[in-house]
Amino acid sequence: MATESVLLTSIIEAKENHKVVTLDVPNAFIQTYLENKDERIILVLRGLAAELLVEIESKYDDYIEIEKGQKVLYLECTNVIYGTLKAALLFYQKFKCDIQAKGFKINLYDQCITNKVVKGKQMTVLWHVDDLKASHKEQVVLDEFVEYLREIYDDEEIGKIKVNNGPRHEFLGMVL
Repeated sequence: MATESVLLTSIIEAKENHKVVTLDVPNAFIQTYLENKDERIILVLRGLAAELLVEIESKYDDYIEIEKGQKVLYLECTNVIYGTLKAALLFYQKFKCDIQAKGFKINLYDQCITNKVVKGKQMTVLWHVDDLKASHKEQVVLDEFVEYLREIYDDEEIGKIKVNNGPRHEFLGMVL
């Protein structure tokens, strides 16, 4: 989402006395898998990274290649890798589908903002990768939204969604 979107929605929320919740989805990329089984993600480890992986797991030693005097290891990944553009895009698509399934409409001007009328009042959700901000006049509506997300994204092994309620939020390096 655009920085302006965060600032403008925060101004509206303060002016209209909305309740706000910020959330962090744990290990979002680990929960994102390749939909198309024909699609491949190749991770290339060079030099020390390749050597360390072989040291940890010797079975990879058979796959080491030497290129320009440097050890290289090519790995095919079964799910996305944290920090890659592909990982961010796949999580965006997954989250967008999950939120649209709940009846939210994507904003035409910023594809990381959604709105929905709940109990006669607008609910707004903004997100940047796995960090979300949601607002509504009633806290109970936000609590129900958090529970919906917990059903999808909470995992005992991976982690649980971190939630912050109240008037002060640290969100994307800003204090709101």
